[in-house]
Amino acid sequence: MATNDHFCSDQALEKEVLRLKEVLQSITSEQLNTEAELLDTRKKLADLERAFAEQVRGVDSRYRDRMDSLMQQNADLRKHALQTSMEFCQYRANLQQARAPLSTSVRERMRAVVKARSTAKLGVALGLDEQEDNRTRPLSAPGTHGERKLAKEISKEHNVQELRPLSCMPHFHY
Repeated sequence: MATNDHFCSDQALEKEVLRLKEVLQSITSEQLNTEAELLDTRKKLADLERAFAEQVRGVDSRYRDRMDSLMQQNADLRKHALQTSMEFCQYRANLQQARAPLSTSVRERMRAVVKARSTAKLGVALGLDEQEDNRTRPLSAPGTHGERKLAKEISKEHNVQELRPLSCMPHFHY
């Protein structure tokens, strides 16, 4: 019986070995399939990484070009603004220079008007009537040489020593 048991056990062992070989073969086949899938996945990943890197380079290039363009445009706009500002300052300086003689001329005219009004007010204060003098010009008009001479003579006759500014009537000291 010992041989029979030994034979049974050899058969059982052979069956177990065959079963384990099948399992090993199945695992090996599964491993090969998994390795093939892994290799395919790695190839796909490498392709995707390459495509992604190309797209990133394309986007970087476009935005770098856009940024360069915007920076150049900004520099051009600043230059134009500075030039326009300088032109405006030059225009303003020229305008002020052109107005300077006019303002001097206006000041001189105003002084003449003030002087004429003072003379006219002196004439009114001294009782010179417009109709007696046969004048047709308004008293606010600048005085003529003859009118000024007459006013000076009259002021000497009446001892007029001082004339106040235009805002006041002439002040007489009798």
